[in-house]
Amino acid sequence: FDLHCDTALALLGESMNEAGSLRKNELHIDLERAKEYPGYCQCFACFTTPMMEEWYKVTPTLIFERELVTIQRELDKNADLMEIAYSAQDIENHRISGKMSAVLTIEGPAGFGFDPELLENLYQIGFRISTLGWNEKNILTGSHVTGGGLTDQGRAFVKLAQELGILIDVSHISDEGFWDIMKITEAPIIATHSNSRTICGNSRNLTDDMFRAICNTDGVAGFNLCADFVGTNPTVDTACDHIFHFLE
Repeated sequence: FDLHCDTALALLGESMNEAGSLRKNELHIDLERAKEYPGYCQCFACFTTPMMEEWYKVTPTLIFERELVTIQRELDKNADLMEIAYSAQDIENHRISGKMSAVLTIEGPAGFGFDPELLENLYQIGFRISTLGWNEKNILTGSHVTGGGLTDQGRAFVKLAQELGILIDVSHISDEGFWDIMKITEAPIIATHSNSRTICGNSRNLTDDMFRAICNTDGVAGFNLCADFVGTNPTVDTACDHIFHFLE
């Protein structure tokens, strides 16, 4: 069960307008390789940030639309292997039938203007997880790069998302924003791709107290395998010892 990938963006290519294949490609994830894992579930992020206009000369809104179209197109083309999952029961049903599951997630709401009022439409499409931003400070919250807690609009975003059934993802958020969310949450909190700050002192990672807080909401954290967030010379034994000690 992979809580995060940027495959939707990668399939757009450098031009942000290509039509790459999810079934077979040279990226980290394709369905030909993934089918080796029975019951595999992949969360596909639609990633946007205001910085994209500078990077690609394309608006984050347009990139968000293209990412979503890409995922929908590739799921339609590969319905024999994978289907979108709207619920935990869908994931179980797909597993029983021998198919993989796809869950839609939001990494950065810049693609829809950070507008909480659009969350209901996105829920109907199938989105079930959302961050409040990426590495920028925005009208919802600060990031781990900028610092700064939740705004009133950020609190409204969290409240409405949770009412709809969209899980709040705290990866990339500032420490202040993290604890602001914990003060108001009424649902499980997840971190889709955040490691241990005790093992690797990168601000993108979470402290032990943060992991405990997530556990207390019945939430979960997913590993981030990017080397910058794993540590300089980590060993499996060191990481596992720390995790097991924490779980005890």
